[in-house]
Amino acid sequence: TMIKSNCSNVVNTGASHAAVRLANKILVFSGQTVRVNQYTGAGRFCEQPLSQISCFDINTRTWEHVEVSGDLSPSNFGVNYTSTSGSCAFAVDKKVYLFGGLLHVPDRASCDYSNMLFCLNWADRKWLLVNVEGDVPSPRDKFGSWCWNDQFIIFGGYGTAAHSSSSPASYIPNHTRDGRGSTCWNNSVHILQTHPTHCWTEVKCQVL
Repeated sequence: TMIKSNCSNVVNTGASHAAVRLANKILVFSGQTVRVNQYTGAGRFCEQPLSQISCFDINTRTWEHVEVSGDLSPSNFGVNYTSTSGSCAFAVDKKVYLFGGLLHVPDRASCDYSNMLFCLNWADRKWLLVNVEGDVPSPRDKFGSWCWNDQFIIFGGYGTAAHSSSSPASYIPNHTRDGRGSTCWNNSVHILQTHPTHCWTEVKCQVL
């Protein structure tokens, strides 16, 4: 069933974004939006900053654009990132988490695969870079994910080649060049515990 919005201030057309439900709100953020040239009518994809979130109220069926702040540009990586695409998000205890994806460098036609975890405290509208422990997944985007009992589970994805110690069954090397060095399709399952610490565990799976 298509839900009709009660206002014209809707989310921009886009792709590769993340979305999550938080109480009676649906938050849409990151990814890319389409900007149309007012003179030629041609459209092009532009990165959507993490500082901008489109919020849909399920009860009133209205959109609201929310500005957030926080640790959006980690200086310890040597370059500032302001947006991601191909990430996945989940919500636990009024907090929104964002994992992985492609990190886009402002004013430069380049991006890097990420395995970073960000947390948005919806109460104060601030992003934080989360310190994680355990079997941290290799940097990737385009992966599947779901949330169960406050655990975040991911499978697959495409990104930086797996660590040399990983089982050969956990990834499929990519023999083409995409401009970002050695890459692979992941075939692994990881679980993130959110309490009491943020700890990753790689699930040992068998190939049938």
